[in-house]
Amino acid sequence: MKNIKLNISLAFLILLVGLLTTCQKREFSNPWDELAQLKPEAWAPEQLQVQSQHIALNTLSWEFDDKNIQGFRIDRRVGEEDWQEAYASMPKDSRVWLDSLVVPDTTINYQYRLYAYAGNNKSAQIESSYRPVFEAPTNLQLEKLNDISFELHWQNTTQWPEIPQLAQGFKIDRKTAEGEWELAVATLPSNQTGWVDTNVFVGREAIELNYRVYAYYGDLKSAPLQASKETSLTTPSELIVAKNSLTSVTLSWQNNNQGAQGFILERSYDAQSWQQLQKNTLTSYTDEDFELNRQVYYRLAAYYGDYLSDYDSSSFEAQLPVVESFIFRHPQGSSPISDNLHCVLVVLQ
Repeated sequence: MKNIKLNISLAFLILLVGLLTTCQKREFSNPWDELAQLKPEAWAPEQLQVQSQHIALNTLSWEFDDKNIQGFRIDRRVGEEDWQEAYASMPKDSRVWLDSLVVPDTTINYQYRLYAYAGNNKSAQIESSYRPVFEAPTNLQLEKLNDISFELHWQNTTQWPEIPQLAQGFKIDRKTAEGEWELAVATLPSNQTGWVDTNVFVGREAIELNYRVYAYYGDLKSAPLQASKETSLTTPSELIVAKNSLTSVTLSWQNNNQGAQGFILERSYDAQSWQQLQKNTLTSYTDEDFELNRQVYYRLAAYYGDYLSDYDSSSFEAQLPVVESFIFRHPQGSSPISDNLHCVLVVLQ
């Protein structure tokens, strides 16, 4: 009888030790257990990283050992706003989450807290933060096509989101010399990296033409990329005056200009007061209306709208020939003192 009681006591003791051992192991390894003494740090995710996929999308990734959990949660904070707790929940096999509501404002800091959870229990949190980068376009090239047209090219460094309803792309500002910037003279889609400005107005003096290109997203914009060149309307050349007769000359010239609307030809007798003779695209003009016995001046400029190039000029002396001698001849058979004396004036040229 004593042996039976001893065996029962021994069996009970063995069972009790087994149960205590089992409970202790469960309590230290099961995050679901409300009575578990598992430290929150022991089952926290690791290596939280935030990367930008494009200017409006962040990717969060992390590492985690395969444990018996329910899933993951993320708290999110934008700038100085309050934390948005449990902003997103993911299943336990997730290792990536996409934040698709990022505003590419470089003054705002995005903060994230990640933790695992099982029922009402949660692990320690790991944190990471991200400040958006709105990259400017690069390598802006400015090429003169003609006097009034310039072509711009640049490289796109921004990864654009596919959000058709949201305005995004590039804008171009322009100014001449020390004038004010003309804002958004061109607004272009995100897939366009070139533009031709056919509305450049320049005067006879060389001026600096400035452009700046920047990416925009809604009301936000990147830093601008700027380039400049000097430009002016090209002056026509080789203005030549060819005499046709005493009362007619033909003027011709060389067209050096691409893009101007035409040429303005003017005439003067004192090189101060000028009369317009012709305003068109022709490269010659016949003048049959000038005054004689005067110095005749001409000047020529290319024009576009109200803008003129420098002048090319020429002149000539419109003089009647000088009488060098008089020869009197008597008609044959007449008397030198005849009442019908005929005089013939011979002009030697």
